[in-house]
Amino acid sequence: MNTINVILKGGLKSCCSSYSADELKHYTRSWFDGIPEITFNIIDIENDFYDTGTAADTAYKYFGYSIFPLVYYNNQLVSLGRFPERNECFQIIEKPVPVTLEDIEEKARQ
Repeated sequence: MNTINVILKGGLKSCCSSYSADELKHYTRSWFDGIPEITFNIIDIENDFYDTGTAADTAYKYFGYSIFPLVYYNNQLVSLGRFPERNECFQIIEKPVPVTLEDIEEKARQ
């Protein structure tokens, strides 16, 4: 089973618009129809608990809200700061590249 969890904090906000987790679930609900081995979840941590882990907690300490959305593949952090498109989800499944604590600390030093 391939599980992708997109973690929001108060929805998805851009310069021009804002979307709630429920709206995003509605827009993405058909992305993986007919592909039972992929589970795609959108979770807003202001409403539901999700243990983001040490790497995300550290990123939040350095970069604040800009790290959201967080993307996890099978409970491993793989992306910060952007909502994945459908095709990107397939790329993540094919070749996941984890975001490590070291990656975050290096970015913070720059």
